[in-house]
Amino acid sequence: MPPIFEKQAIFFIACLIGEVSIIQQFLRDPQFDINFRMQNGETPFIYCCLQEKRDIIQMLLETGNVNIRMRVKGKRVTEIVSNDLLPLIKKYDTG
Repeated sequence: MPPIFEKQAIFFIACLIGEVSIIQQFLRDPQFDINFRMQNGETPFIYCCLQEKRDIIQMLLETGNVNIRMRVKGKRVTEIVSNDLLPLIKKYDTG
């Protein structure tokens, strides 16, 4: 099993390139924290929102483990995403 930092890097790259099968493998691991932050403060979810990767966003949201209220550079995700993604994200925002 690779160290946690390597696992995080692999997951982030899988989100970056849309490698669904690898993403799904990580999502099946209950001990893997999908809300980790990279050095720039972004999480995989935030990155996918900024890049408008709708299918990956949906997959991450469906886990129920995404911290939608996490802030990046002082702003909530709902403040930095495109209007096209807001309904999808708000659907899972239960707070």
